[in-house]
Amino acid sequence: MEKQPLVSIIIITYNSSEYVEETLDSALAQTYPNVEIIVTDDCSTDTTVEVCQNWMNLHIDSGIAMKIIRSEKNTGTAGNCNRGLYNAKGEWIKIIAGDDILLPKAIESYVNYVSSSNSIDVVFARLAKFQGQKSNYTTIEESETKYKNIFFLDKNTTAKKQYKILCHTFVGSGPTFFVKSSVLREVGGYDEQFYLQEDYPMFIKLAKNGHRLYLLDEVLVLWRKNEKSVTHIKQNKDVLFGSHRIRMVKEYKYEYLRKELNTVWRGFLNFSLWLQNKVIDSGNSYNSSKSLFYFYLYRLFDPFIWYSRILSCRDRLS
Repeated sequence: MEKQPLVSIIIITYNSSEYVEETLDSALAQTYPNVEIIVTDDCSTDTTVEVCQNWMNLHIDSGIAMKIIRSEKNTGTAGNCNRGLYNAKGEWIKIIAGDDILLPKAIESYVNYVSSSNSIDVVFARLAKFQGQKSNYTTIEESETKYKNIFFLDKNTTAKKQYKILCHTFVGSGPTFFVKSSVLREVGGYDEQFYLQEDYPMFIKLAKNGHRLYLLDEVLVLWRKNEKSVTHIKQNKDVLFGSHRIRMVKEYKYEYLRKELNTVWRGFLNFSLWLQNKVIDSGNSYNSSKSLFYFYLYRLFDPFIWYSRILSCRDRLS
């Protein structure tokens, strides 16, 4: 029998003490036997490290290799992912946040899928959102990752075409990302310039380097809607853009896109940033008429939104 490849399950944590045991339990409960569990912590100020160490001590006889890597300073999600990557021994990498859940057959399904073809080294799956404890969770939306561009993952869409699409609209799902470790190292790991935006720049980099992105059409991950998460979309119902969007506009300025765009599309990006800055600087609130005015201008005239809409229409007509 062909040896089963080692899969490194990398659990990235930052102040994750409330839920991380559930994530660890889900990693241990995998039906696929050849895994290692790595927790990489980004200088948590709560008891995350202690909770993880106690859990590992309790499961020391499981036969699964486990380790905790702790940073002495906060480096952001990208740096945290890189620590896991460069400490991993597995042929394949599954990174998961310390408040999400792997379904029991997740790793088995990933490995079976990538084993079906030597050309597959980057995979997305589908996920389901949920709230609350895993033992009593409420599913919000099955298969949240709709992949708004079916064309993006069509069997005839090359990595070169995927790269072009990714430079103009977001496609992908970080929580379901499964990848060959050598491929991540080959492209230089995660870009730590964008310390809380690890996934999108990586997807662009992979496609640019000729790695086609595949979809395993199965729900394998439960993504927890956690208001304490550093990438939680909105703090309250009144804001137009959440903290993650504001960070992309104000701090990152979509630089991971700019360097990939031609002159015309760089101009479009400047226009898009101007509109989004106007929304934010005018109050970023549904209660502000000025914010709403710029928000609707953004939704009506942003070239990147229109690019995504055109691709969506193409999907419906295909």
